Amino acid sequence: MARIEHFRKKLPVLNSNIIAVCAHGGGGSMFGENHPVVQLLLSTVANEVCSVELPGHGSNAVDTPVPADVAAEQIFQAVGPVVRDRQAVFVGYSVGGIFLMKLWPRLRELMQRDSVGVFVGSGLRSNLGWPLINNFWQPEAYVARNKALAMEKLHGPGWKATIESVRLWNKPDSAAFSTASELHALFSPDEHVFLVLGDADQPFPLEDNLFCMDTDTAARKVVVVPSDHFRYVTVPQVLVARDFFSALFYPLFSF
Repeated sequence: MARIEHFRKKLPVLNSNIIAVCAHGGGGSMFGENHPVVQLLLSTVANEVCSVELPGHGSNAVDTPVPADVAAEQIFQAVGPVVRDRQAVFVGYSVGGIFLMKLWPRLRELMQRDSVGVFVGSGLRSNLGWPLINNFWQPEAYVARNKALAMEKLHGPGWKATIESVRLWNKPDSAAFSTASELHALFSPDEHVFLVLGDADQPFPLEDNLFCMDTDTAARKVVVVPSDHFRYVTVPQVLVARDFFSALFYPLFSF
């Protein structure tokens, strides 16, 4: 199952109805209270942050891979009640963002219309990126990179099932991905949905031959930052992104 944890500002000063929801990337761990993304959201837009732990990860780790459709439904069941009738800000990183993009139409039916989605390193998927992703998400590759012990510490003895889940979620035909028509609706002018992409993001490059989205649609919704796929949510990168978040959120919210 997906697990959520709530973090609240000690001295609330912002619009108390806004709730922020963040989701980590595949193979990673839940963004904790001191994570820079959580602190950024608490300092800019919300008194409360709901952090999502993806299915098959950490305390949710299981011994068999979690299919994408099952994972998506588990995330929806965890997040839906939290955002019901509230103005929400979503920040999803990598595959966490991909799931939230897929679930956005269902979540939109529950939350207030002026909610915002910011998906970091989650869009403009290139078909050329799949071989790289497929090779990366292999247990043998983690052993070769001396990362196996770290993964076991994060996800327990079933960490190989975690790795296989993420590999399956990232397949081009995965149920985690929005269809072309869903993405065009998602990134329509009246939706407060945005992509943050790194200029050196290997799996999600700003190139031709894009999967599920064309450049014209994306151009109105993409903010490019100096990052590869793994530095988006580190402290220096989040500090770089602070100006972007402030410029985006302040026109959309009443503080």
